[in-house]
Amino acid sequence: MGYVVAIHNQKGGTGKTTTSTSLVALLALLGRDVVLIDSDPQANATDAMGLKKRREKGARGYAEFLQSKRTGRTIVKRKIQRSGRVGTVGVLAADREKLIALEAQLQHPLLPLNTNTIAEKLTSLAETYDYVVVDTAPGVTHLTVGALKAADVILSPVQPTTWSLEGIQQVHTTIEAIREADVPIWPLLVMVTNNIASRESYEKLKESYGDDVFEQTIRRSGSAEGYERRGKTLLQVRSTSSAAQDYIAFTQEFLQRMENA
Repeated sequence: MGYVVAIHNQKGGTGKTTTSTSLVALLALLGRDVVLIDSDPQANATDAMGLKKRREKGARGYAEFLQSKRTGRTIVKRKIQRSGRVGTVGVLAADREKLIALEAQLQHPLLPLNTNTIAEKLTSLAETYDYVVVDTAPGVTHLTVGALKAADVILSPVQPTTWSLEGIQQVHTTIEAIREADVPIWPLLVMVTNNIASRESYEKLKESYGDDVFEQTIRRSGSAEGYERRGKTLLQVRSTSSAAQDYIAFTQEFLQRMENA
């Protein structure tokens, strides 16, 4: 039995997609069976996995996975190569129009598909894969609630701003509203530079959430942006960047938490 991992912060621009795609790429390279689910209509994770043309042609993806009993053909396999290693990531791609239409349908309570059935579908995937990683959209949509209900752990990337603590608190409030059982929520600080403000934000997070906060932080730079438009993950485009090295260390810490607890 594997794990459902939701990458979630209700604020946009916090590094959710970069975290999602980097994590699944590294997990695959380390020999884990992993599937990435893009539940964000912006479809940035889909594009980063090299599926933009497939998405534009309206191929089957996450929307069909949720609505169909036969789900095998909705998952696309993508090979990841780095430093002589090869891994495979299963991808449930996002289609903007289909996910928006599906979200509208989910607002009708009498339909058979709801947040509980979404959670059940995701949990069933974890019977096949070691890790089911869901890249969620900003805000709280029905698709996101379904992922949060299924999650065994929630990773919450945050930016070093005065609102970083507020963003994590919103995640906790949402979880309390939709689930009875506790679920770990682990903040990950994603910062532009290692400056005083970033370090202060990290210390505030540690004061409030203690060991839940990842020790590893992520340094992002402008040179590492825009990778998804090239149809590759950050690890493939900027393999020697500080951000890539940080995500390698973060993934090692993540596996330590998940598999050596």
